[in-house]
Amino acid sequence: MRIATNVGAVVAILMLCASFFGWQKIGWFIFVMGVYSGMKRYRREIGGCIGYFRALQAGFQTSFFASLILAFVVYVSATFNPAMIDAALEVFEQRIATSGLQSELIMPQMRNNLTPTMFAASAIFAYCAIGGLVSIVAAFFVKKHLILLNADN
Repeated sequence: MRIATNVGAVVAILMLCASFFGWQKIGWFIFVMGVYSGMKRYRREIGGCIGYFRALQAGFQTSFFASLILAFVVYVSATFNPAMIDAALEVFEQRIATSGLQSELIMPQMRNNLTPTMFAASAIFAYCAIGGLVSIVAAFFVKKHLILLNADN
């Protein structure tokens, strides 16, 4: 758990730095490689052998701790910068208008429900979901089983 916390914190900080410079694709690359790195570091700490589900757990924990830090930043940003919510609502309204749905019915409900808390909760959910998917794939490459040799031969 300590490795997941440390790696998750580093991943979140690096993603925030990439986001500050407008490098979103690099931020996602950092996230994917951070989850993978957390799995490999956990495997190394427990002696070099790890099963699929323990590797999956280590990757998900790493993404969870990164998502907590990122969600906190999103919450603080949305609280002190209400224009962030307004910008998200504008994008949402444009997408509704192009899809042909009736925005008069949907937008008032969105304005009431889109709060900094909802922004943070959706960040946690999104990063955990993506981290879980990355972990499912990466665990196949990280798992390593102990091979016992028969001494009788």
